[in-house]
Amino acid sequence: AQCRRLQAAAKRIVEITSEITDAETVTAEARSLMYAALERKTHKEPVAIGEIVETFLEDLRTKQETRRPDAQALVGLSTGFPQLDRFTKGIGPSTLTLIGGRPSMGKPAFALDLLLAFVEAGHPSVFYSVEQRKEEIAARILAKYSGVAGSDIAAAHLDGAQWGALGRAMNRIERLGLFIDDDHNV
Repeated sequence: AQCRRLQAAAKRIVEITSEITDAETVTAEARSLMYAALERKTHKEPVAIGEIVETFLEDLRTKQETRRPDAQALVGLSTGFPQLDRFTKGIGPSTLTLIGGRPSMGKPAFALDLLLAFVEAGHPSVFYSVEQRKEEIAARILAKYSGVAGSDIAAAHLDGAQWGALGRAMNRIERLGLFIDDDHNV
């Protein structure tokens, strides 16, 4: 039931990203929807197996009908990493994906790369970060899309060509359906 609530909240979040252009409003609404979806219910009703199987088969039929011929074994969104996609079959709906590792191994950078693959595929998304400020995340994204070294951006040591590359990257980035929430109180 909680997965269904999360799916419904995620679908609504995607809808509001095309209805509302103000990032702060979208982020607040997304946070509200996710909090509501994550509220624990004290009691949930049992569901008849017939209803479960019927819903499952409908979903299975929809997946088969909408599956691209070139999708091969992917059952979810591509991560942008072909080897990982072969292993995971993509990131599926209502899947909680945890990224673990030792300190300074690049977990936030990896998560951001996954998210960028999703938004580039046309799936608006919100990146929640409790470790980095939104400006640091923006700098990472600018470096990725511009080809300008992150160290040059951090040091504000840029030449005319680099400024041009940053401007072109900004034009591309602002069209992505990407929102960033760095509220450490989440």
